[in-house]
Amino acid sequence: MSICNCRPIEYSSAKIGMYVSLKSRPCKVTHHVTSKTGKHGSMKVSMMGNDVLTGKKYEVAGAGHMVTYQFDVDRKSYQILSLENNILSCLDDSCNQIEFNFSNDHQLFEELNNKLKGNVDIYVTIVTAPIPTQNVGENAGEFTDEYFVESYKLCD
Repeated sequence: MSICNCRPIEYSSAKIGMYVSLKSRPCKVTHHVTSKTGKHGSMKVSMMGNDVLTGKKYEVAGAGHMVTYQFDVDRKSYQILSLENNILSCLDDSCNQIEFNFSNDHQLFEELNNKLKGNVDIYVTIVTAPIPTQNVGENAGEFTDEYFVESYKLCD
């Protein structure tokens, strides 16, 4: 279950700047072009977007009535408590402990681990975006969350 408020949207209703799922990846729409309907056909839409977690570009084209999912990106700051085995333990604004499991960004984690040894407070900004569940796919509307460390700052 995703915390990012996923809802279905037709290709023709998407707009530049919206967050939608393109090729099962969470993307921010950067290009959106529609063509007129033909005598016997429907409107065609071409959409391009950048993955909010990796930055990779994705492009889709299809009929205007095709459905994808619009979502809200969750971006929050947390204070790091510890970092072990790709599990980042943090405190949120309400002093609740939250754990994030990351499978990538080994270089960033080494950097954060070295800074944690220096007894400084580190605050990270984590972006949360929905990914369709692997067994079901995007068409069923079931999503899980994926996390990305957008930035961090040190506080003495």
